[in-house]
Amino acid sequence: MNLNILLVDDEAYCVEKLIHDIDWKALGISHAYSAYSAAQAMKILQSEPIQLLICDIEMPGASGLDLIEWTNEAARLMNFSIECLMLTCHPEYEFMRKAMQLGCSDYLLKPFKKEEITQSIAALVEKIQKKNEEQPELFSSRTDYLSATADSDPMPASADSDEHIRTRVIPYIQEHIAAPITVTEIAQAVNLNAQYLMRLFRRQMGCSIIQYVTRYKMELAKDMLIHTNISNAEISEKLGYLNTTYFLKVFRENEGMTPGAFRKKYNIYK
Repeated sequence: MNLNILLVDDEAYCVEKLIHDIDWKALGISHAYSAYSAAQAMKILQSEPIQLLICDIEMPGASGLDLIEWTNEAARLMNFSIECLMLTCHPEYEFMRKAMQLGCSDYLLKPFKKEEITQSIAALVEKIQKKNEEQPELFSSRTDYLSATADSDPMPASADSDEHIRTRVIPYIQEHIAAPITVTEIAQAVNLNAQYLMRLFRRQMGCSIIQYVTRYKMELAKDMLIHTNISNAEISEKLGYLNTTYFLKVFRENEGMTPGAFRKKYNIYK
């Protein structure tokens, strides 16, 4: 199994030091990618099969914790596995606790020792390899997802396939929007191959399944904010988000304002 790692830190020298000082091949890692912001990291994660992510916490724009939350959401929907390690100068318990809640496997402090981080990465590589032996689909599905969402992947459109998306796939997603569904489950429910479904969906809808799910959740959230007075926590739960904080971040990123500001501006029960 070829493993790839992504190093994310707005301090370029830190990324470069890791890339040049660590013997990645000896650890079983084929390629080390670098990014200097969460936004750059997200682009790489959507275009390359990354199995291991190391990131800082404080960065311009979205933080490392925001990046981990985004990665978890994508991994859950697309049914792939990725291990995360935080490398930061923040020793505060609140940051460490949040990272552990998000499923990070380790939390290391700067300045770091080469031996310490090498040992931590080696342990994660071993964990990934063991998980691959037990659940190979968690890694093969990641490659399938990338090939299925590639713009260069040709696929003829047809009236039948368009009808399949509109009459079966979209209704299924909307009906199960609050459940932790995956693309594999959607594909099984509509009797399609998962990789074929992802290609078909992008061709017909002009976006990936995960992008559609996010957009649909935001439309539902706006409707609830306009027509009800239920709390953000209740809205978040109804939309299937794991925690309210992540829902608030996603809403602000997509709508340019907080749910509270949106409700104040548009709610009919003022």
